[in-house]
Amino acid sequence: MSRQLRKFWNSRLPTTVDIERRGIRYRLNVRDNVTDAKILLSSKVYDREELEHLANACDDGTFIDIGANTGYYSLRVAAAGARQVLAIEPNPPTFRRLLFNLECNRFAEAIQALPLAIGPNGTAMLHLAEGLGSASLNPSEQSRGNTVEVQTEPLLDVLTNAGIERIDGLKIDIEGYEYQALEPFFRDAAPSLHPRCIVIESCHGHIWEKDVLALLREHGYQIQSRSRSNSILYLS
Repeated sequence: MSRQLRKFWNSRLPTTVDIERRGIRYRLNVRDNVTDAKILLSSKVYDREELEHLANACDDGTFIDIGANTGYYSLRVAAAGARQVLAIEPNPPTFRRLLFNLECNRFAEAIQALPLAIGPNGTAMLHLAEGLGSASLNPSEQSRGNTVEVQTEPLLDVLTNAGIERIDGLKIDIEGYEYQALEPFFRDAAPSLHPRCIVIESCHGHIWEKDVLALLREHGYQIQSRSRSNSILYLS
């Protein structure tokens, strides 16, 4: 998808579009969400390799989507046959669009959406950015100075409350806060709860508190593939 095409769409066509793409229904907004723009305007499947790994790992299994945005990963993995999906998204307007997209798809009954961020138990300030999918508990160069208070819970508590005892696949894309979200989980969770496959956004590694890939390697993960934005790891 070219920037020129997105610019043309924004200047000439409606910003909000209801579509069906590859059997999944979405409400998309090209102007305020880069992921929405890629779903709508790209001729290729966005994050195709990452989705194929997660779909295979989570067939009739459990998928955890941390930083679910408007539901692209959750919907794709659920449509591919996941039995249970947790879609975790703290940004209120993003969460509302996520709920709308879930309501548009019958198979989305497998998806439970949670309006919270993964972090210490309590509340925290979510730093907002121009794009709905770029909000983070970690202030970065994308932050535009506005914040909103959101509920936060440790990942292990979220899983315990949901009755989840096995994770087949996990995706985490929370704009540089990945270490703070995952370190307590791997410190405290039983090894039987460690995800079999992890897709992690690694392009923001320069703002990680500590190296998350090193943390995952310490717990037995090996990198199988990398893309421009993400790393795909499996538990060895």
